[in-house]
Amino acid sequence: MSPRCMPSQAPLYLGIFLSLFLTLAYLSNVDFVTGVSPPLSEPQYQPTSLHRKHRVQSYGVFWDVHSAVYALMLRFNRNQYACELQYSLGGASSGDGVWPVCLDGWIQIFYSSPPFQPPWLSFKPKPKLGRRNRVESSPEVSTDGIVERTLPRTHMSRRTGTQDTYFRPGTVLQELDKTNTGLPRPAEPMWRPPEGRHNWFRLTPWFGMASSQKELGNDPPCVVYVFGVDWDFSWEDELHDMTGCETHSFDPSLEMESHYRGRNQWVWNRGISPISQNTTGTGLTSGKTATWQLLTLADHMARLGHKHIDLLKVDVEGYEWDTFARAFEDRVMERVEQVLIEVHMFESSLRKWKPASSPETPLTSPGDDQVSDAVAKTEGILGWIEILDLFEKNGFVQYYHHTNPMSSLVSFGDDIDINRLPCCFELAFVRKR
Repeated sequence: MSPRCMPSQAPLYLGIFLSLFLTLAYLSNVDFVTGVSPPLSEPQYQPTSLHRKHRVQSYGVFWDVHSAVYALMLRFNRNQYACELQYSLGGASSGDGVWPVCLDGWIQIFYSSPPFQPPWLSFKPKPKLGRRNRVESSPEVSTDGIVERTLPRTHMSRRTGTQDTYFRPGTVLQELDKTNTGLPRPAEPMWRPPEGRHNWFRLTPWFGMASSQKELGNDPPCVVYVFGVDWDFSWEDELHDMTGCETHSFDPSLEMESHYRGRNQWVWNRGISPISQNTTGTGLTSGKTATWQLLTLADHMARLGHKHIDLLKVDVEGYEWDTFARAFEDRVMERVEQVLIEVHMFESSLRKWKPASSPETPLTSPGDDQVSDAVAKTEGILGWIEILDLFEKNGFVQYYHHTNPMSSLVSFGDDIDINRLPCCFELAFVRKR
């Protein structure tokens, strides 16, 4: 037979080559097309490969700064739950400081006239000096005698119609709230104690008698924690008007002594941290340094006598990542029902705290001599994603995300895709029941 008539052997050689290729791929457990190993059965944050110049292997995938930033942005924008009773409270008209609250699972109560309004709005403390006055009717007076703010007579939101409506926790939450003992009851002030930026000449409040949770309409006592105030109590006031919950606001940067605001609302001159400690901080008004007391979330709850938090709001300028890492490690987040958080994507906010028992390689930071800045940034961004994933693993679903309109811009590299990104986002999670 003529050689020209012999069948070509190219298909045979191609088949042998493909068989060898697939055999090697199976034995090495790696997809040679994508260079990616199959994902772990239970993905965990695994910063490895410190000797790599630009990539980090985690979740069974090789990550660089680009892919980590994309994953973080997708995670921010992944709402998992549509809240039916969602109300936007507090903040400025620009949208800065506006936070939502989801009251699904709460009892909504309507009333037709002031005599039927909730007790916390109509509460009249018994005075020590033979005088009676509504808590809501006494204004705050500035040094020049001009009324700056009168406490609201009705609970309302500037963005949703909540007039003649209030809310109380549902049956499930009430059972959890019964575990809260709280603090000894202080005397009720006739008006708000001084709590502004310039309060040295304001009127000293008169005090009535101490009131019980039942008299204030908060029995069993629902509890709200707010970390980070920045002189704006509008969110706490509006939420309290709607629910009557015991509210604790924490912010050592206000340079304000801890005090009872009245009607089940407190202000505390201490902050939150992954480690309970005293540290040095700078005041917002004076710019002076002072010693700040910082506690973990678990220690705050133990000090105030709370076993369950109905709503936790955190805006602590980048310290939220380490704070939640410790809270999840302490398993205290299992006793929190709803979380509002502003996340900050600054290099200074990259996670630094790790559990002492963690088998993982210690987190690095940009400028570390052992690794490149790209690897340190990638590991840091994956650390942020790990915290967001912990919410889902602990029974929370995200129902809200929003870009802070006052955000500055941050850059994770020179490429336009990861350059000039907004620094700050508000996220909201509620426990799925």
